[in-house]
Amino acid sequence: MDEIRFLVQRSQEYGREVAIEINGENLIDKLQAFELPFARAEGHPEIAGSYMSLAATTLLSRQFFGEWEFEERVAVLACGDCGHVFCWPMMVKITLGVDRVTWSEFQQPHRTGGETGTWDYQRFGPFVFDRHQYEQALEQAAKKVRR
Repeated sequence: MDEIRFLVQRSQEYGREVAIEINGENLIDKLQAFELPFARAEGHPEIAGSYMSLAATTLLSRQFFGEWEFEERVAVLACGDCGHVFCWPMMVKITLGVDRVTWSEFQQPHRTGGETGTWDYQRFGPFVFDRHQYEQALEQAAKKVRR
């Protein structure tokens, strides 16, 4: 099983943000490495991994349990330039099982076809977390936000 951590840290944009680590690696760094070939093919390698962590208050919502869906996905990262989840988000489908939580079907909505081309995330994930570990990681981070 994969392991997830939600790290509450200081942010210039939000005051505090939640960085996501999967298997000990920052999610933004993982995405940057994965997206780089697509971005290079477009002639814009600088846009690979152009994301920002979400405001830490998100941990007090039900977003990481798949609520606030947009076409069956939720934003787990925001635009790296402006911080808005409706600008350049990383979307993921979160599926809750009895004993596991699965993050699958990652999507950058602006790279699903048309003039900008398609960035295929089928080989990114899925990530399967033990539900107890997932909920515990969320609760530990949410406690830091409430302080």
